[in-house]
Amino acid sequence: MFANFSQGGCMMHLSLLQENMTFEQFCTRYRTERDCIEMLIRIRWPDGYRCPICACAHAYQISTRRLPLFECRSCRYQASVISGTIFEGSRTSLSRWFQAIYLHANPSGISATRLSEIIGVTYKTAWLIGHKLRHAMQTANNQDKLTGNVQISFDRYGSLSGGPQFIPKFNHPMVIGASINRQSETEQIMIRQIYDEPVEYFSTRFNGDEAFANEHVDISKAQLTKFLPFHNKNRSTSTSKLAILLDNWLNDTFHGIGAKHLQAYIDQFCYRFNMLKKKLSSSLDLLRWCAITATITYKSLVLLKTRRQALPLNSNTRKNRFVSAAAV
Repeated sequence: MFANFSQGGCMMHLSLLQENMTFEQFCTRYRTERDCIEMLIRIRWPDGYRCPICACAHAYQISTRRLPLFECRSCRYQASVISGTIFEGSRTSLSRWFQAIYLHANPSGISATRLSEIIGVTYKTAWLIGHKLRHAMQTANNQDKLTGNVQISFDRYGSLSGGPQFIPKFNHPMVIGASINRQSETEQIMIRQIYDEPVEYFSTRFNGDEAFANEHVDISKAQLTKFLPFHNKNRSTSTSKLAILLDNWLNDTFHGIGAKHLQAYIDQFCYRFNMLKKKLSSSLDLLRWCAITATITYKSLVLLKTRRQALPLNSNTRKNRFVSAAAV
């Protein structure tokens, strides 16, 4: 079956991103595959379909498959509604994907075990869905740099163990950046795990702020304040509180996270925090990012190597604050 699909056929209402729905309301709205497909089309092509090859605005919609194809009327190129998205290659129904999006965007988050129970998939599928969604969150985070009064500091996730001379592998250092408003409130955050960095990262010199700022701060629109590592009296209370919030969330929701996938969960924490500050519907915003972010594979995730090794501590860093005593 063919249907004509031309420019202007689907308009994305940005007001949708302002909606706040309960999980039940969300499931009702996107109950069927058709409901999900229509929403996905609106997000991907708000001004109507355009061929990715020749940019033609006219296409036929082939609806004889589970998911529709669009065939360009000019060059005959065929594109699936999920090609180039987080959903590409997945045999899981879009309605289950949409439910997973809502639950991962929720402030409390959700574990793979709990997700598998709610949406009715295997643990492996739930785990993969979760990491694909975190990949979309990372993409969203990287598009929005810190501005204004930006504080950058060093902290860590996990407890210190193994003696004062070395940081063990499960003690994860990280750089925290936060935009602070005039009321001393945190408006936006970015947190990056540190891999194989020089010892100076753990000393009072703290060289890592420059690389972090170059990647995650809009230097032309920011006033930077660098705080020394967490053991020092001159430290940021704002970033210290963020480290504690992150630690508690990781331990309470997932019972601890190891180094291999820690950054992905940090990305989720930052995304949720920033969306709450923007007062937008995080579930619909995440859906939008899933629709424009290329997927990642299970193989790439399981083959991901943990780059960080135990690093020696110098004398300046033997005084340590415990963020959490929970095992990772």
